[in-house]
Amino acid sequence: MVNVRTLDLNLLRTFDALMEDGSVRRAGLRLGVTQSAISHDLSELERLAE
Repeated sequence: MVNVRTLDLNLLRTFDALMEDGSVRRAGLRLGVTQSAISHDLSELERLAE
């Protein structure tokens, strides 16, 4: 179970941008981060979902 108190809320911003934009590249542009940073956040979200 994920501890909400320690959850990095930036991960939720990444997820939201990715769902709205449908592309890692466009989500990165929207958030002002690299595709690599988006991929890292997605990996972290997957880890938390386990």
